[in-house]
Amino acid sequence: MTDLSTRDAEPATRTKAAEGERKVERSASLYVLALRKDLLGKPKHLGAFSIGDYTAEVVQGADSLWLLVRREGRGGLAIRAAYAPGGFSKVTKARAHPGEVLRLEATSALGHHRVGFKASGAGLHRLRLTASLIPAEPLLIPFAPRDLYPLGENDDPLAATGRVEAAQRGPNSGLVYLTMDQPAFGHVLYFQYLSSLNPYFRATGTTPMGAVGGEWPELGYLPPAPRRAARLPCTRCRPAKR
Repeated sequence: MTDLSTRDAEPATRTKAAEGERKVERSASLYVLALRKDLLGKPKHLGAFSIGDYTAEVVQGADSLWLLVRREGRGGLAIRAAYAPGGFSKVTKARAHPGEVLRLEATSALGHHRVGFKASGAGLHRLRLTASLIPAEPLLIPFAPRDLYPLGENDDPLAATGRVEAAQRGPNSGLVYLTMDQPAFGHVLYFQYLSSLNPYFRATGTTPMGAVGGEWPELGYLPPAPRRAARLPCTRCRPAKR
């Protein structure tokens, strides 16, 4: 379960020396480049809603369902709502639960995915995203990428500049607080409700120590992968006959 809230960045005056100290060489992981390719390739539109004066669009990429939150002329955010290596064979709208503005169900080689979206009004821009997976088979847990990416001009994650102000430390609350300077999207608070993921941690023998954070522009929650083979049970599988 993921919560996001945003507000405008406060004006700030910086010296040229300070700006120079903060410049870093731009680099990108394969997941950032894959997102960039998805968004440049006009991904399939699945749904849309508003978050106050922000727009939100859900699209289907090569291996992920993405929620794109945009602020006209001021950049945006890409949030990975579901991830399935190999892609999704089917994605449909489902009946929304109370308080939801959109609900999707998807099928992939991993199993059945369910994603729900809730949004606030114009006062405090707030978004809540919940996602679940019912494995098709007992599932060995692989590595999974982070889920929050700032977007610059033309939805390019490499065109956004900013900084992480705070992130999770050790077993503390799963949050990351960031500021996007260019474009001037503003401040964003991302909060991952780690208690809702306890069944995953128990099944895999992992803990969410420092799981929320990242390096710009790849931020958000990184699901801990077990050191040894661990399986998520298949709730749809029938018990073997004896």
